[in-house]
Amino acid sequence: MRRVAGRIAVLCPAPRGMSPAQRFRYEQYLGHLADAGFEVDLHPFMPEFAMRVLYRPGNLPAKAAGLLMGFLRRLLLLLRAGRYDWFFVAREASPLGPPFVEWALKASGRRIVYDFDDAIYLPNVSSANRFISPLKCFWKVAAICRWSHRVSVCNPYLVRWASAYCRDVRLIPTTVDTSYHRSSRTARPGARPLVLGWTGSHSSTRYLEVVREALYELRRQREFEFHVICDVDPGFPDLSGYRFVRWRLETEISDLDRFDIGLMPVPREDWAPGKVGFKAIQYSAMGIVPVVSSTGSGGEVVEDGVTGLVVDNEAQAWVRALRGLIDDRDSLAAMGGRARERIQARYSVDSQRENYAALFRK
Repeated sequence: MRRVAGRIAVLCPAPRGMSPAQRFRYEQYLGHLADAGFEVDLHPFMPEFAMRVLYRPGNLPAKAAGLLMGFLRRLLLLLRAGRYDWFFVAREASPLGPPFVEWALKASGRRIVYDFDDAIYLPNVSSANRFISPLKCFWKVAAICRWSHRVSVCNPYLVRWASAYCRDVRLIPTTVDTSYHRSSRTARPGARPLVLGWTGSHSSTRYLEVVREALYELRRQREFEFHVICDVDPGFPDLSGYRFVRWRLETEISDLDRFDIGLMPVPREDWAPGKVGFKAIQYSAMGIVPVVSSTGSGGEVVEDGVTGLVVDNEAQAWVRALRGLIDDRDSLAAMGGRARERIQARYSVDSQRENYAALFRK
């Protein structure tokens, strides 16, 4: 009979497969945890119907019903807490109110592994749900860190912050499965216009303002296409070669595979250092050369001049960097190859699977 290494309850915001953050932060490790002998149960807060409208304006009845169901689910879980050896809290047990669930788990002697991949202790609420801002209780992140057996975060900046509240803080970067994130192209771009690209969600389209002026200026100097993969069209009127591609799980890899150069602009703001540079990780895994802002943590993922370029947030700096890559196509393939090797070594599921399993060992 197979020995069970431990039983884990995952307290997460959304059902499986509905959140990119969950997908790349821990869902892709569930099979590896099972192989290591762990039994894992997912306990999402929001039901599927509420998640589908959560970030859209309005839909208050569905959102309210989802919240009520979520709190009921958490109460029922507390009544069955004795079934589990570990509680993996992804960002927070509940999106609103004080950390009552985490406090109850700590008070009953349960072991908590707390995981977050953004500076979620800073106030930040989507424009569609600003009315709930007073209920977010951003102060609770520090409290949950204090109550946790250990904390896992995605970059050194968050390690330093969390270490002020927890003695056992581990750095586990957000990762990709490089057997999935891989290019099927076998040839260089040749004489065709290069494709510059950006992928993201509605919440990060404002980051494109960092490079908007630079792209229009670059278009006056060089020929290229600019593709945006997103759930909403950020709009680049009059930019010749612009193409909006609506994000779909079924085509995300083939859509990314059209990029030659991937952009990751990040504005200078308090939230930026807490990010993992995930766009750079995605691009690099595909052999796409990443060009990232010097703000944020893109420079931790990208080796400047080796696996991509790190540039200051000035229009002319972006123009010079992108123009140089467009004019030197011979270096693109080599740089893209080195970028993929770096991801396989540091930011891949294979490179971190043992570190993930170790989160749930004494």
